[in-house]
Formats: sequence, structure tokens, C-alpha cells
Amino acid sequence: MEYFEKEKERRKQILERYLEIFSKSRFANDVSKVYYNSDLSIVPLRFVFYSDKSNLLIKKTSRLIDYSQIWFKKPIIATSFDLESFGYKLGSCPRSEKIGKQIINLPCIIPEDVEEKYFSFLKKVVLSMK
Repeated sequence: MEYFEKEKERRKQILERYLEIFSKSRFANDVSKVYYNSDLSIVPLRFVFYSDKSNLLIKKTSRLIDYSQIWFKKPIIATSFDLESFGYKLGSCPRSEKIGKQIINLPCIIPEDVEEKYFSFLKKVVLSMK
């Protein structure tokens, strides 16, 4: 149990680091207000938000973050097959399709030995974007 308690605190600290960076950036309004609710104790696996500038952020940070592991980019997940092969009709879930193109999921499980380098790079990129 001790390990999980330590891990929970670490994830919360990582979330705080993301919020510190993104709250000062052009993405500030894209981050859900729930992350700032002091009545909640969020222990995230991922820091999630969506933005119309997500493609630019992905492009600028892809050497650091493996975006092929981002969740929910399509209405049907965890497949390499075309959605149509499952009977999905393009346009039948327009919100999911739109958000899937804009969603960003950043990890809250980061090895301690790369954490400073990771956040230093992320901060530099995010704060330089207009």
C-alpha cells in the first residue's frame, strides 16, 4: 500500500507541473476547469485536454512524446483496421470525430530520471507557442 500512496502523490505533483505550464500558455482556456477544483483529489494517469492547436503541439513535441499511444483519437479505439470495417459510418459521431482530432493526452507516469528534462522541454515548447 505504501508504494501506491507514494505513486498517487507523485502523479498529483506531475499534474501540478502540467497545470503550471499550461495555465500560462495559449492552451490555458483549453484545460478543463475540473483540474483546478480544490474540492477534488485527482490522481491522473494522463493529463488530458483538447485544442484546435493540438496538431501543432504534437508536431513540436513528437520527438519527446510517443503520440501513437494517445487514447481516443477515433470513435472506435485499439484497432489498426479502418473504422468502416466495423460498420462505422464516417460522420455518425461528429463530436467524437472532432475531439479525436484535437485531443492531447500527456502521461502522468514519468520516470524520475527524465522528469526534469521532460518538463523543461515541454515548458519551452508550450510557452513559445502563440
